[in-house]
Amino acid sequence: ALALRPDYWVNFLWKRTIGQHVLKADSTEVGVRAYAFTGSPPSPWAAEECTRGGFQVLLINLSNDRHVFTSLPQHPLDASHTSEPRHHYEAYAAWILEPPKSEHSVRSSTSGHVDLDLDLDLDPFSTRVLLNDRLLLDVLDLGGGRGDEEKVPALLRWIPVAAVRGGVEEGLLLPPLSVSFVCYYNDEE
Repeated sequence: ALALRPDYWVNFLWKRTIGQHVLKADSTEVGVRAYAFTGSPPSPWAAEECTRGGFQVLLINLSNDRHVFTSLPQHPLDASHTSEPRHHYEAYAAWILEPPKSEHSVRSSTSGHVDLDLDLDLDPFSTRVLLNDRLLLDVLDLGGGRGDEEKVPALLRWIPVAAVRGGVEEGLLLPPLSVSFVCYYNDEE
């Protein structure tokens, strides 16, 4: 069995959404860290939006009790760090990792899905993680030997949850204790 802990999912998303060239980025929001990148992500299973746009932002909300609304720049600077904008971006795709609510707030519904009571406390030390409000697997049984490409389930290739999409001018709401992987793109690209 393979343990899929929160650090696994951070690395998983990083390889599928973040380019390999680092850009300068700042955040004006208290408790929010911003990092910018360009280029295609290294994974052969990279998210399409992250390869065609070529600009990505990693946003970390360090607050344990406060949602933060952040605006997104429409004209990110180019890799040469000049003051000239590289592109004008219209849309983004985002994958937001956050801790689940504490154990007493997680309950099973009759449909077999996990329901979360959003008003209860976060569990930052959980071995589970939410991706775009969906609880991800924490254990996967591969049922055989390691290294066989054919036995790797699609879950470990592609991002298992659809991106949150929006217009760059709309900004993005960051949940408490979250790590957000944001890829810029234009629909015509």
